[in-house]
Amino acid sequence: MHHPLSLLFYVIHMVISIYIWILIISMFASWIRHIVTNETVLRILYTADRLAEPAYAFVRFCFGKIGVPTSIGMFDFSFLIAYVVLRVLDSIVRSLI
Repeated sequence: MHHPLSLLFYVIHMVISIYIWILIISMFASWIRHIVTNETVLRILYTADRLAEPAYAFVRFCFGKIGVPTSIGMFDFSFLIAYVVLRVLDSIVRSLI
């Protein structure tokens, strides 16, 4: 017998998984945006970047509140922090399915 909230946990797992992929696309977008010329690909990269930015902004805000920088020089670690947090949350949610 499945837990009554299994469907809810499964949906949460799927949303987290999709958002993780958006973060990954956004990370690659920051590297290749300047060399891509296809308009459709550029729109996809731009959309992924816009969808991922709230997570990055939240990480920067939280770490800024405790006085820890999320970037060193030109390297921004907001993606890595957001990715790890989402993977941990996803593991917790998957254990509840």
